[in-house]
Amino acid sequence: MRSIFLSFSPEWYPYIQSGDKIYEHRKRFCNEPVVAYLYLGLPVQQIVAIVELGKRIEMREWLEQYKNDSAAIARIKDSLTRNNYAMEIKRVQFIEPINISDVISLFPDFHIPQSYFYLDGKEELFSYIKSRVVIIGDSIEHNFDNISSEKICRF
Repeated sequence: MRSIFLSFSPEWYPYIQSGDKIYEHRKRFCNEPVVAYLYLGLPVQQIVAIVELGKRIEMREWLEQYKNDSAAIARIKDSLTRNNYAMEIKRVQFIEPINISDVISLFPDFHIPQSYFYLDGKEELFSYIKSRVVIIGDSIEHNFDNISSEKICRF
């Protein structure tokens, strides 16, 4: 499974922490399951979790799947104004935060992406990040066998 560095807005992170956010929505995204090193932008500026993302879903497919739920359709249509895809958040493992300033001091050519980039092919950077990972607590796992419409496009 490939690995990515995923920039994430701190405002949505509490929903990851609580387990309420089960999909990550993006305008563009990987077309394969990935392991994401979750980076929280300003003002936090830390890598805080490792997230396993499952299959990519074209959100337009949900319009048909949830057509009998007007509230879900409204949320989907609203989200489609900003996003095209949803990725299943299969598992979240929290880690001791890694300050991005430490990464930048060792890798001055490193640039924080607006969305994501693949860590494969950036062996030194990837090795450094992995070497700094210290697991905190239990992971959160989500099952996608039977998702109710209330879980769609909530966060």
